[in-house]
Amino acid sequence: LAERQGEVVTRDQLIQVAWGGRAVSDDAVARCISQIRKALGTELQAPVTITAISKKGYRLDVESGHLRSAVKLSVVAVIAVGLLALPLLISRDESGGTKSLVRESVLVSADWERYPAFSPDGSRFAYSRGTPAGPRAIYLRNLADAETVRLTDGKWLDHQPVFSPDGERLAFARVEADKCHVMLMPASGSTASRIADCGARGVKGLAWLPGGEQLLMLTSDQRLSPARMLRIDINNGQSSDITPHFARGVDDFALSDSGRLAISVDFNLGVEDIFLGDMEKPDSWQRITHDRVKIHGLAWDSDQLLFSSNRGGPFQLWRWVGADAGLEIIHQALNGVDALSTHPDGHILVERWEQETEIVTLDDSESVLIEPKGVSWDARVSPRGGAVAYISDRSGSAELWLRDGLVDRVITDYRGPWVMHPRWSPDGSKIAVTVPIDGVFTLQIFDLAKAGPELHAQVKEAFAGEWAADGQSLVFGSKRTGSWQIWRYFIEDGRLQQLTDDGGKTAKLDHAGQQLYFTLEDQSGVWRTNLIDPDTPEQVVDDLAPVDWSNWHLDEERLYYVRRSGGKAPELVHYDLAARTEVGSTLLPDLIYFSGVTVDPLTSAVTYSRITREDADIDLLRLVTRQ
Repeated sequence: LAERQGEVVTRDQLIQVAWGGRAVSDDAVARCISQIRKALGTELQAPVTITAISKKGYRLDVESGHLRSAVKLSVVAVIAVGLLALPLLISRDESGGTKSLVRESVLVSADWERYPAFSPDGSRFAYSRGTPAGPRAIYLRNLADAETVRLTDGKWLDHQPVFSPDGERLAFARVEADKCHVMLMPASGSTASRIADCGARGVKGLAWLPGGEQLLMLTSDQRLSPARMLRIDINNGQSSDITPHFARGVDDFALSDSGRLAISVDFNLGVEDIFLGDMEKPDSWQRITHDRVKIHGLAWDSDQLLFSSNRGGPFQLWRWVGADAGLEIIHQALNGVDALSTHPDGHILVERWEQETEIVTLDDSESVLIEPKGVSWDARVSPRGGAVAYISDRSGSAELWLRDGLVDRVITDYRGPWVMHPRWSPDGSKIAVTVPIDGVFTLQIFDLAKAGPELHAQVKEAFAGEWAADGQSLVFGSKRTGSWQIWRYFIEDGRLQQLTDDGGKTAKLDHAGQQLYFTLEDQSGVWRTNLIDPDTPEQVVDDLAPVDWSNWHLDEERLYYVRRSGGKAPELVHYDLAARTEVGSTLLPDLIYFSGVTVDPLTSAVTYSRITREDADIDLLRLVTRQ
């Protein structure tokens, strides 16, 4: 852009120069442009602007009198400064002061504090507090003096409090035995009255419509079934289903002051994207994300949409400011973000989750392989025996760790992007992992025989690599052609080969290297196809959910995969490939959804990661201005 000052540079030209022509989404280009704009506005004194030219590209403009070469050097310096900036939202206000979000822990206890909701004037907020398995009550807290009042008696599971538009009433959901009701009470506290029914599993979202006579609600009857979006008349309790026709379900929503409705659409278990529209206009919906990941919270801040998502690995806080600017992370150092609520002055309430896990092996007895310390998962024992590779955030970010004897050492140091899917080479000399580098899933292969260890090779746009039995290649999922397909990478010469045309996100080869087993992006199940004599893929099983893309294992005789059903612990199904039938199952209590599962082919011992502790607290991201 600096080299072609004043000229329109197309997105394709930017992709060709900056990404070497690789497949890159418009969102990625817009996100980089947004970062550069922010850095220019914060650090560079020269009047430089980047203008989006509709349907064409971008143009960098410099006020007359500034030398092009000086501007080019300044832009490069600014980009470096911007990319190394503090992980906070920083901007300039009209008076020249710097605005930033400063994190404050406002509610921290051994109980769960959940579902924070600001009052319309922002002076107080309501929330739900209680124990994970027991009842919870609705509380009210003033921000000025931290005075806290309990509004309900805590006999039932009271959750999802929301203020009416005038701030005078609170609506919330109550689960009482196997029944759920929407309740209404004065915000000052008093007896609550029932105004409508909801699904037996409770309410995932509740919001008032302008005028204070109707509510929006997300609810379902089963724990793992998609939620429907209903509109409730509080005067007569009548409800109508307004779930968009294209959505399997809706996981969350947010309604702006101007009437824009944002929804996270549930395509399948753990697979969601955000749409904007008007619930009164069925054809108005616009899709603004194409990640198909988990989204846990939505909230409007003026014309900006905030949401929490694991699109970068951990659940973090993201912002959408329009099609041209794309998506950007707000607070990279804040993980575990769940429900959100925004303040009229720009402050943000965040429900923050913390978890601990342990990795266990189930055989005739139970043994702990990796003790609880942070979140650890996807443990893999070296084919040579002894050493265990696993992923853990015990150092503050999700990195690859190696346990050899009694010593644990961290192998990677990305400090942000989540490392995923560690896989040993068959001879135990190398290990492959997936890591999102600059937003692009990358397969990295480390040589453990070298000091460091040394990075042996890497493949861009590659997800969840799995070794062939001969150790000469890996299969992986990739969107390099625009849709998820299965590819193969050959170690010796770096050659790439596309294996599927009809889709595929994660894959494994059988021991002979003839049969390819794979999952699809947004469909339940496992498929297979013959690579030696290509045929039409056949579905082997139909009940592995997309959220369990890492929770299946293949050996010479059996396919093992996680199956979930409402109200029960997940189970690992043992499926005999020759007989084409289930031959057993193993319960996996407290399984964390990205656990990774392995089965020892000799002993049938199952290794997985399970949750040992969960907590929910509330943080305030206070927007402050410093001169």
